Amino acid sequence: MSVTGEADGGPLRAGVAMADLSTGNFAAISILAALRHAERTGEGQQIDISLLDTQIAMMANQGSSYLVSGVAPGRLGNRHPTVVPYTTFAVADGVLIIAVGNDLQFRAFCTEMGVPELGTDPRFALARDRLANREAIEAIVADLVKDQTRDALIARLEAAGVPVGPVNTLEDVFSDPFIEARGTLHKFVREDGVEIPSVAYPGKLSRTPAQFDRRPPRVGEHGRELLGEWLGMDEAEFTALADAGAVKG
Repeated sequence: MSVTGEADGGPLRAGVAMADLSTGNFAAISILAALRHAERTGEGQQIDISLLDTQIAMMANQGSSYLVSGVAPGRLGNRHPTVVPYTTFAVADGVLIIAVGNDLQFRAFCTEMGVPELGTDPRFALARDRLANREAIEAIVADLVKDQTRDALIARLEAAGVPVGPVNTLEDVFSDPFIEARGTLHKFVREDGVEIPSVAYPGKLSRTPAQFDRRPPRVGEHGRELLGEWLGMDEAEFTALADAGAVKG
């Protein structure tokens, strides 16, 4: 949280539970590695993975930069720590992000915006110069794009080879034709015909594609099965829990 938020504001949490999600991913990767080892050697092993270790690993370049420099990074809002200009900019009808990753892309941006001389300005020509003069170049870019319409400017910059994109809402995301083409959205159909939308598994395996055989259960739907068949709870114990409101069934 100390590196998330605006420079002049307080720390912010991420929009989703990154520690939980990333730890699950690292656990799955570790299990796969252990299975390969077991296939080759016949030996099993214990896997120990923590939320804390995973959060530190997910700090990636920020963590490495601190270890090398000893300087704790601060909050930069939507800015990139070392790449400039790489942040969100307001346009006439919304917000977009411009992510100029190198000097060639910066010159392409300047040419497309009708200011090619900006690409050779000694204050901004090289990546290190733009980093040193971040405030100045970001102010210039903000002025160049403020009167542009979002989609038209995105199309122009994409054609010029400049990384750019919209700031999408979830409504924008799930209405994008790419989502249908990729099969990103999967709909389970309940016995009563009600559709339950869900996000499909993102990996597209050519030989063993993900199967969606079981819909999400209703609240308490498998309570008797789990507590009875799996945990050995008898009917009287289950009924007592149900009467107390602890379980449904």
